[in-house]
Amino acid sequence: MGSTSMKAFVTGSTGYLGSAMVSRLIKEDNIVKVFALYRDIEKADELRKRVNDSGKLELVKGDLRYHDYDLSDIDLVIHTAAVHDVNWVDSNIAKAIDINVGGTQRLVDAASKFKTPYFIFISSHSVYMKQDDSIVSEDVIPTPNITKGMTKYAGEVLVKNLVHSSTKYLILRPSNIYGVGVLPRWADYTIKFAKLACNGDALPIYGDGNQKVDLIHVRDVCECIYRFALNSKKNWNETYNIGGGKVFNVNDLLDIYIKMAVEVGLKTPSKSYVETKSYTQSKGIRLPCLNIAKLRANLKWNPSVSIEKGVKELIAAEFLRRSKEK
Repeated sequence: MGSTSMKAFVTGSTGYLGSAMVSRLIKEDNIVKVFALYRDIEKADELRKRVNDSGKLELVKGDLRYHDYDLSDIDLVIHTAAVHDVNWVDSNIAKAIDINVGGTQRLVDAASKFKTPYFIFISSHSVYMKQDDSIVSEDVIPTPNITKGMTKYAGEVLVKNLVHSSTKYLILRPSNIYGVGVLPRWADYTIKFAKLACNGDALPIYGDGNQKVDLIHVRDVCECIYRFALNSKKNWNETYNIGGGKVFNVNDLLDIYIKMAVEVGLKTPSKSYVETKSYTQSKGIRLPCLNIAKLRANLKWNPSVSIEKGVKELIAAEFLRRSKEK
């Protein structure tokens, strides 16, 4: 690839990461076309409104599980589509497997059939969720203990079969992705904190607040993916963590929300310690923080959006949204 013209196919294009990735790609001169797979026409219309199209975007209606893929003219597949909500996955296991595993298998088969040069699979830090180590690297064997993590790891196994084809693959395991993107993920706790701050409500802490968190801004994830796409001669057929590179705890995170809320002009939010267990606590899950030494060494890349900047943007965006609604 390098500086040559590329055509990209993005799944999950109306999702949080997928929409941000589509927006990122069409801004690049060496990307001549972006085919964006979608299911919901209203979300697709919203995507087109929010990105600077320049005639590069082609929306493709289809379902990951049933779509008749034609990748004959595609240089790069970026597979972001998946069901993410852990509660929904736990309640709809068969359907989640059909989407996250079966859908990935069909796309891998298509890439192999059409000899697509490059395939990037967006996995998840949830594949590590049973680990005892507080910071995990890629050489740790995943032992997920929630359904979502199991389906993502199964997807990784399927993608690795591309090693027997002419298609080069990458498996990327992001930590918790947050930040102002193109189409938001409203259920995300980082957005909920921003909403609560704008409401003047207390910010809830489950337990003692010493739980470690690893956040990576959506723009940084997109930049990392694009850098890999440019770097076509090496670093492929590998698995990489993508994390924020800085570990802090929930108390630290909420202190940042409080500070940034004040900087935006809101009254100082308070903290509220909650006795009810969170999802991860009730499942006995330790959220892993990711070692990104391999990424730094091989791609010469570091996250560029600080947690302070990312949180301030979230609060400011929520404040602006509310102002427009009045």
